[in-house]
Amino acid sequence: SPRLRPRPARVAVRGFAVPHPEFEVFFGVDQTGAALRKGHAARALPCARLDRQGRDSWKVSLLSLASVTRPALEAQAGSLRAAWLLDCVLGLPSHLPPERAEGSAPLWALFAEAALCRGPEGQLYGRALARSFFDRFWAGDPMRMPRRQCEGLARCNSVFQLHPFQKNIQTGTFRFWRELGQAREPWALLWPLDRAVDGDRRPWLFEGYPSLLWRTLLGLPTRNPARLQSAVGQVCEREGLSLQFQDWHRLMEDPDLADAFVLGLGGVLLERRGLLWEPFRGFRDHPAIGREGWIAGLCPVGDSGS
Repeated sequence: SPRLRPRPARVAVRGFAVPHPEFEVFFGVDQTGAALRKGHAARALPCARLDRQGRDSWKVSLLSLASVTRPALEAQAGSLRAAWLLDCVLGLPSHLPPERAEGSAPLWALFAEAALCRGPEGQLYGRALARSFFDRFWAGDPMRMPRRQCEGLARCNSVFQLHPFQKNIQTGTFRFWRELGQAREPWALLWPLDRAVDGDRRPWLFEGYPSLLWRTLLGLPTRNPARLQSAVGQVCEREGLSLQFQDWHRLMEDPDLADAFVLGLGGVLLERRGLLWEPFRGFRDHPAIGREGWIAGLCPVGDSGS
């Protein structure tokens, strides 16, 4: 296994020196769009929190989040430099309407639109409401379903995929969008659409795909909570990383919570490897990045990010 590379303090991006913050806390949040109270509420979100205790040590806590609204996220992180890896889609294929310039502002506008959606009986959540929202952008032959370039590379599902139900990420993504958009204005930074600025301590939001991180960082071809402790132990030993965590049984009993943990740990490992901000060569000049977004840690085949 290759050793860790030094992380540069600044990386040249399109002629600009962009400071990359070193995060004090990483959160992984697994998606669920499960509606409660006939669509007027949603199930709590499985969440893992990893707090930096030193250069090579992290404390792990398992949480349950009522929402991913601004107050909920700020209550968790306070003034810490925080990164949130969210199991949801943070972008749309670039050829679909609406027209989108580079940057996160167009996506925040869609979040605000989602926050205003209501069902016929005032529902705020649920599969039908999510479908009606995303049908405005595309509804057609499933064989011609539009995909972002990163979705094709990661072999993951499109936000427009409805079947089979257990592979439907649309409902969970809608839930994230409506809650992020309740503030009606941008209040966090979206990777890779935004740039870091010195002194800006707003939280960073990353699109996470748990199955990708299970494969590429832990070496497990499938999401297998029974093998998680052993795989994490091997990775930590290889990289000189220490985790203060005892509740492995909870992860073995709850696959969703295990996904949240893998997302949070994935953020830590990607940052250590220098792949959180720039996962592969020429990343910032990739034509799909500025308009479609990207999945944290995704590298094209054969590119290790060096």
